[in-house]
Amino acid sequence: GEALGLEWDRVDLKAGTADIAWQLQRLPFRHGCEGECKVKRAGSCPSRQLDTPDGFEVRDIEAGGLVLTRPKSAAGVRLIPLAPALVNALRTHRRANIATGLVWIRGDGRPIDPKEDAEAWDAMLKRLDLPDVPLHSARHTTATLLLEQGVDAEVIKQLLGHSEVTTTRGYQHVSLELARRAVDELGRSLG
Repeated sequence: GEALGLEWDRVDLKAGTADIAWQLQRLPFRHGCEGECKVKRAGSCPSRQLDTPDGFEVRDIEAGGLVLTRPKSAAGVRLIPLAPALVNALRTHRRANIATGLVWIRGDGRPIDPKEDAEAWDAMLKRLDLPDVPLHSARHTTATLLLEQGVDAEVIKQLLGHSEVTTTRGYQHVSLELARRAVDELGRSLG
């Protein structure tokens, strides 16, 4: 949702940063007619309204239920550095995508539905003959790779937008190689 909700005006290609302030979500509709339209599905009601949970800050982008919402916690709103290869790819993508607004859009200019994004992820895994894992698992992979590179847990917490290091720890999975390096280092320090 954070990637799909990223807007060009929140990407600084010179500084190599992205301001993660919104995420793209699909919200359901509710009847806005008090049931007078006699239509069963609220999304088909001529007076339909977004069914926004209390306390949700929402920007309606007029995309049939796709809206921009704030991340779950204050820690989710953050400025993150972008890898140089990603900055270069975004420069190329921006030249090809002259439309304003969202960074990632469909060929027809509309936002990418999170369900479509998950389906594309699944198709890519299948095409590459990789294990079937949810898209959210990429966050676990990122946390683990950063841990293996020796990145401090507080930095990983900030990058992932977690409010607590304990949440971040749940995303990190210690590999046998990382455990072996730790034990080897302990052995060296003990002589």
